[in-house]
Amino acid sequence: MKYIAPAIFGFIGFIIIGGYFLLITFAFETILAKIIGGIIALAILISIIFVYIQRINEMKEEEKNDYSQY
Repeated sequence: MKYIAPAIFGFIGFIIIGGYFLLITFAFETILAKIIGGIIALAILISIIFVYIQRINEMKEEEKNDYSQY
């Protein structure tokens, strides 16, 4: 149950940044601006995925630590 909240927030962030990426690709006229904006948006999307995976691993480690105390 506690894994749902990070998934929801990660998904929302992913959708927002993905929408921003689409906005960049259609809004700018120059190819260079599209490429730079796309690289930045892609880097943010990758970092969202990385942080989500890291948070899930931390939550699993916390469960192991909680059981070892008793």
